[in-house]
Order: sequence, then C-alpha cells, then structure tokens
Amino acid sequence: MKIAVASSGSDITSDSSKFFGRATNFVIAELEAGKIVSVRSIENRATSASGGAGIKTAQLLANEGVDVIIAGQWAQMPLKYLTG
Repeated sequence: MKIAVASSGSDITSDSSKFFGRATNFVIAELEAGKIVSVRSIENRATSASGGAGIKTAQLLANEGVDVIIAGQWAQMPLKYLTG
C-alpha cells in the first residue's frame, strides 16, 4: 500500500500542506504487512500551473500508484478524477 501526504517540504519531518493541488511535495510511504518499507518525496510541479493544478496533481499521484492520499482542502475535480 502506498500512502501520500501533502507536504510543504521534501522529507517526512516537513509540515503538511493545507491544500491538495498546491502542495509543493508529497511524501509517499510504502507499507507491506502494516510496516513502512520505504519513504520518498516527489515534487508537485503542478503548483505553478495557472489552472488545473488539482487534476494534474491527481494524475501525478495516480501514476505513482498511490492508494491513500492525506491532504487538507480538495477541489471537486481531483476527487472525481481519483474516485471515478
């Protein structure tokens, strides 16, 4: 299972971000048998988009194979994209 947390920085000690589409990074933890086996960060390049940042961010995380996303405020379009 992969869990992504919207983050304002590139490591696990960074503050969480209040916004999904404008989070500068996502810290991704991979779990196996309930234990963390890896942690890494990916940059969210959609933060500089003039529009559609939420959808671009949703696509980024879907391409990473993320199962769970923890973030503050979400727009409707990314939610619809991820939940089908």
